[in-house]
Parts: sequence; structure tokens; C-alpha cells
Amino acid sequence: MLRISKKKKIYLCFFSKIILALIEYSFYSTVFFQSSLKNKYFWALLLTKKTIYMAISCILKRSIVILTFLISSHYTLFGENERKTKSILKALWGNPIESSISFLPLATHTIHSDVFFDCYTACSYKGLEAAVFINTFRNWTAGLLYKRALNLTKRFSINGGGGILYGYKGKLHTINHIPFRNSFLFTGPLSPVLGVGLDYKITKKIAIRIDIAPLVMIYGFRYII
Repeated sequence: MLRISKKKKIYLCFFSKIILALIEYSFYSTVFFQSSLKNKYFWALLLTKKTIYMAISCILKRSIVILTFLISSHYTLFGENERKTKSILKALWGNPIESSISFLPLATHTIHSDVFFDCYTACSYKGLEAAVFINTFRNWTAGLLYKRALNLTKRFSINGGGGILYGYKGKLHTINHIPFRNSFLFTGPLSPVLGVGLDYKITKKIAIRIDIAPLVMIYGFRYII
């Protein structure tokens, strides 16, 4: 029988709550910040978002159970001395994302009921990802990010990371819902970015990819090199 220490449970609970909070904020901020409920497509989009949220939440909750089992099994393979030196944080650190080419053409703002083409195209190599896309202000933007993935099963993984973007031209400070929007972080030519992603392999080489940030979600596919 697997025994999970209180420390491991705390870390796993904390990790899952962060991911679920980000996703919940992304979907349900629409309810609080929607400027025009008269849009005839609003409720259809909101229903779609709620449906996707429920599905992702279910997947994540089940994934945490799998993650608990994997980490517990990992620790039982080592002696008592080694188990004391291994850190749960190191296990959660994951691995660099696989080398791949991604194309995520669709995006959704969480503060508006819209679906638009962002044409996010990226190339990843040993955790580093170079990307180009069309931003909210319809300007081409380039990004350099570092990402790591936590493989929960052979098909499903959660990834997270951050980096810098060039192309917003300081316009992000005009968006009310961005934290520290009036600081140097968003008023200059470079802007920081953080986010999480969900990845599900439908074949050995092709995966469905969803990237989530507090104000936008993008959808598409990833081809593993």
C-alpha cells in the first residue's frame, strides 16, 4: 500500500490549486468583465467555455491522483536515505518540453466574447520555444520562452513556463486587467509572459495543445520532431 506523506500532499494540493485557479480565472473572468451582454453569440461562447472548463477540471483532478501515484512510486524505489534527500519540488520540476513545431491558429480573450485568429507558430528545442503570432492589437509579435513539462501519462502532460515578448509596443498597460500594467514591465518594448499549457497526444507524433494565460487561451496542434 502506498503511503503519501503530509508534505507531499501539501505540495500536490498547492500545485493543482494554482493550475485550476488560472483556468477558472481565464474562463469566468468573462462573467465579471463582459462589457456587452447584448452580443447574440455571448451565451453560446460562455456555454462552450464552461463546458471546456468542466472537462479540463475533470482531467486535472484525475491527473493529480495519477501524479500522486507516480511520485509515491518513484520514492519507494529508493532507500530511506535517498528518499530524505529527494525533493518533491524536483519531481514537480518536470522535464524540458519535447522538440516540436506548433501551430495554434485560434485564440479566445477571457474579457470579451470573441474568437480570433492569432496564427501562433512556434518551434521548440530542449525547452526553449521561439514563437511568432498576431497579438490583440493585430501586430505581429515575437516571443522567446522556456517551458517544462510534467508527463502525467503517456499521452497527457501539463507544461508551464515564461519568457519575453516583443511587438506589443507598450500597449499592454492600457488593458485594465493586467497586474502591474503601469510598471516598466508593460510600458516598454519588451513584455514578460507566464502561462500553463495542456497537451494530449492523439498519435505518437501529433498532440492537441492548449495554452492558457490569465487573459487569453490559444488552441491548436503540436508536431513532435
